[in-house]
Amino acid sequence: GANHISALAFVMYGFIESAIMGNFQEGYRFGKLALSFLEKFENKEIHCQTVWTFWAFIAPWYEHSLSNTLEHLKHSYILGVEVGDHFNALYGLMFSVIYGFYSGRQLA
Repeated sequence: GANHISALAFVMYGFIESAIMGNFQEGYRFGKLALSFLEKFENKEIHCQTVWTFWAFIAPWYEHSLSNTLEHLKHSYILGVEVGDHFNALYGLMFSVIYGFYSGRQLA
């Protein structure tokens, strides 16, 4: 059954469907399911990784926009820092800078 780690499993499956298999709609559906599981179980330890994975690897392909992801990626950085998950926090920050650059936003 579903538990507190299901969100991470769903977002990883969504990543595989989107980025590897090219099935963007199905990947997006599983990514959104993962985000809903974060709200249901409130597992702070996987929150950052789940959020940045969805907004860096799944949402841009389905929504066709990098600029829509920036605030969510910055938020994933904050979530990671709050729980001491600096590894995943930096991934969120890195993707927010990269996508900001490619979106034409000023970085300074």
